[in-house]
Amino acid sequence: MGLMDFYLANLTIESPTIIPRRRSATGYVGVRETIPGSTLGGAILSSLRRHNRITAQEAEEFAKDHALISSPAFPREKNLLYPAHPFIWRCKEPGCGRYVTKLDEVLKVLEEGCELGPTAIALTCQEGHRALEKMHPRPLPAATLSQGCKSPGEKKEGLESVKVVSVPVSRHRASSIVGALYSYETLPTGLEYWAILTVRQGILDERVDVLRLGRGISKGFGKVKLSLKKLDVNKLQKALPAKAGHTVLYSLSPVVLRSVEHTIDLGAYTGLSGGVRVKAVYGSSTTIGGWDIRRNIEWRVVNAASPGSLVLAEVEGDGTSVAHGLILLGLMGEKIDFGGFTLVGLNMMMPIDIILGDVLAS
Repeated sequence: MGLMDFYLANLTIESPTIIPRRRSATGYVGVRETIPGSTLGGAILSSLRRHNRITAQEAEEFAKDHALISSPAFPREKNLLYPAHPFIWRCKEPGCGRYVTKLDEVLKVLEEGCELGPTAIALTCQEGHRALEKMHPRPLPAATLSQGCKSPGEKKEGLESVKVVSVPVSRHRASSIVGALYSYETLPTGLEYWAILTVRQGILDERVDVLRLGRGISKGFGKVKLSLKKLDVNKLQKALPAKAGHTVLYSLSPVVLRSVEHTIDLGAYTGLSGGVRVKAVYGSSTTIGGWDIRRNIEWRVVNAASPGSLVLAEVEGDGTSVAHGLILLGLMGEKIDFGGFTLVGLNMMMPIDIILGDVLAS
C-alpha cells in the first residue's frame, strides 16, 4: 500500500444531499445520521478524476489497491460528535431528558478481563425515572458519552430532513413522464460532518475541494465542501498509555469479525511484533452494503456491529510498538477478504481514551 497520509476531514453540506436510509417504489425514504465511508471515499476518488488530479488508470489502481480509506462521516457541531456506545441512555420523562451512562463501571469490569453482568444496564435516571431510551448509535459529544449530561440543551430531536419532489425525464422522448413523481428526503444545507481519511502520500493536501456526494448529483444534489487537516500520529500515540493486557477499543466503523476470537496482526501496520486478540464486542447488530461500480454488483455484509461498539481485546507485544499499531489500526482499519470482494475501512478501532478524551479534535 505504501506510505500513507492521515487527515481529519471536515464536510459542509452546500446543497440538499441524498444519503437515504432505504429506497421505496416512489423515491428515497429517510436520511442517515452518518455518511458511509465507502460513499465518501468514492466521492473523493471521483473528484480527483474529474479535476484531472489523477488519470483514469491511476483511479483504477487506487480502487484496486485500496489506497484511499475513509471512516464513516459523523456530524459535528462545536465539537466532534462520536457514535454512541451501547451503555448510554436518555430519560424520556417529559421535562427531564437527562443522559445516563454506566461507562465507568463497564470499563472497570472489562479492563480486568471479566464479563459484564446485569448491573451494566441502567434502570433509572438520577431523578428515579424509569423511562430510559437507548441512544446507540446516535452521534453525541465525547463528554456526554463518558459522563452523561444533566441538561442536554439540544435545539432539535433527531436529524431534520428536507423533502424534494422530482419528475423523471424519458431518455427516449427528452420530456417528463406523465404520472411519475418521486420524492426524496435530503440532508439540508449547512450541516457539518467529520471523518478520518487515509490516503497514499502525495495525493491529497489541505486545500479546499468541492465533492459531489450521494444520489442525484446530476440534478444538483450533493454539493459538499471538503477541507482537510493532517493528523499527527505521534501526538495521538503520546496520548495513549502504552501497555499490554486487556484493553477496551472504541470503533469508529462497523466491526466485522471472521472468527470467534478474531486476531489482528499489528505487525502489518508497524513491521514490528504485536497483536490484538478480540475477546468480545458490545454493540448493535447491523447490515452494511453498497454498490461496486467497477464490477457493477451489489455487496452486502450481515451481522456486523455498528460504529460506537466497544471491543474488549487482549493486546500482546512491546509497549511502544503496540501503541503505534493501535493508533494505525484506528486510522486505517482492517482489510477483510470475503472471497468475491475485499472491503477496507472495517474495524477502525481506537483505544477508548483517544475518543472520549476528544484527542482527534485537539
